[in-house]
Amino acid sequence: MNSFFTIIVVIIALVLLNKARKKTKAIQRRNRLNSLVNQYKKKMVENYNCNDENIEVYRDFWNANALVVDTNIGKVGFVLNHKRTFKIADASSILSAYMQYERLNYINIKIVTEEFGTMHFHTYDNSRWIGKQHEYDVAYAKSGKLESLLSNLQYYYGEDSFSTSTSSMTDELRELTDMYNNGSLNEEEFTKAKARLLG
Repeated sequence: MNSFFTIIVVIIALVLLNKARKKTKAIQRRNRLNSLVNQYKKKMVENYNCNDENIEVYRDFWNANALVVDTNIGKVGFVLNHKRTFKIADASSILSAYMQYERLNYINIKIVTEEFGTMHFHTYDNSRWIGKQHEYDVAYAKSGKLESLLSNLQYYYGEDSFSTSTSSMTDELRELTDMYNNGSLNEEEFTKAKARLLG
């Protein structure tokens, strides 16, 4: 009987230690990401004429990535923590940005750019079988705001207005079709992107 209780105590201790280890790693990852974001915000201000007051930061703590967006001049910085890299693009190079989601489990913003290809940005990730409705709803609203921001920047800072330039619209439609044909966009994503383009 004593050995049984000893095994139970050891199992409980291991579970608690594992939780503590995961929490410590999550805190370290969060701190490292925040440090990188501050470093690259400074770089955007110094090298790309961005204004700190116009910069908005969106963090993906699950993958330890972030988006640093200057809403005034349409610069979007991608902080890729796992690769220790920073990529910056003009908003006009964003081909599409839209949410992918599964009820109560995850929300992902899929961003397709001319320069860097496809980037995934998780705004909510719940590995449990049953998610929490409130947390999901908050993340969904924030994700919708980010999706709208990126789409608006894309069109506002584009070199040619898609609504007034036929040649630009034709080029964009061709690019979307090519992405659909090579598998970069699925049918639903292609339809949404085309609908936005055509207004």
